[in-house]
Amino acid sequence: MKKYALFTRNIISLLLIALVFISVSCKEKKEVITNVTDRNGNNYKVVVINEKYWMAANLKSTKTKSGQNITIATAPTQWSTTQACCSWYAYNPTYQYYQDCGLLYNSVAMKTNPCPEGWRVPSASEWNSMIKSLGGANVAGGKLKSKNNHEYWVGNTGATNSTGFNAYGSGFSNNGNCLGYRTSAHFWTSDMAIRELAANNTAVSFANGNTTDGYSIRCIKDMD
Repeated sequence: MKKYALFTRNIISLLLIALVFISVSCKEKKEVITNVTDRNGNNYKVVVINEKYWMAANLKSTKTKSGQNITIATAPTQWSTTQACCSWYAYNPTYQYYQDCGLLYNSVAMKTNPCPEGWRVPSASEWNSMIKSLGGANVAGGKLKSKNNHEYWVGNTGATNSTGFNAYGSGFSNNGNCLGYRTSAHFWTSDMAIRELAANNTAVSFANGNTTDGYSIRCIKDMD
């Protein structure tokens, strides 16, 4: 009888331990990242799209994965195509709306992975998977664009920002010349391709990245 009682107590103890473990595991799975800080101390809101974490703003980091500084070009003549380089749109870091749009990075800087620790530049396939989950390339852009139609976009067609991605018309750098502010957004993929949004439609366009140009970066992280 005593052995039976001891056996029963042991079984109950094991069940309680199992329940605690399951409870803790469930709590850990429910934890969701809502913001992240880069190596410069800039903080970004985070959203979940297609079961991946995405930064909800363009990257501003001027440090590589190894902690080295990325050169900030302050004029078109300082834009480099051979060394890690980035710039603010129109080389103006004091204009609030340009700051909100983040930095434009050349391909060398992009390849150093300037994303926050544990984050990365998304691949073309990761972008494509996200776009597919939003209904395809013809409509996904509208779900990614900020609804703003003054400071960050002009003639902003079909923007709902239903994902919280909050894309601004941050433009791009063409061999040192800044173009497209408020009319387009261009994002690097790690495969040297880019994904583009436009003010006048709801599409996401696909293009090859140009090594002489500078584009925005949105970092991504797997959900644990």
